[in-house]
Amino acid sequence: MQKTILIIITIAAIIYLLFSMLTINVGINKYDTLQTAREQNATINGWIPEILPASAYDISESHEPKKREVFGLFHYKEVDEAAFLSKLAKSKEYNQTMVWGDFLFHVDKEKNIVKFRNRPATTK
Repeated sequence: MQKTILIIITIAAIIYLLFSMLTINVGINKYDTLQTAREQNATINGWIPEILPASAYDISESHEPKKREVFGLFHYKEVDEAAFLSKLAKSKEYNQTMVWGDFLFHVDKEKNIVKFRNRPATTK
């Protein structure tokens, strides 16, 4: 009888652990402007890099807190391009990627769009 109870508890614990590992808690946010993102604490929470240019708009980000992963993109006005790019460094690990802090950036100068993500834990 005790073995049966122990087996049931073990199976229940395994099922619970598997379910909790499979549960994904992804946050997805969109902001019209950088000011809106700041008002909603997106930069404080680390979902949006502090370095975004003042003209940043149509900002989108998704984050998965358990894995500490952040992905996003934004548009910017060309007038801010040179100042923004001057704050970034070229990545040694990735082609055509720029770095600032814990964030990686891919800049499309023709469309004035920047994709960003936080660095994978293995490259920090």
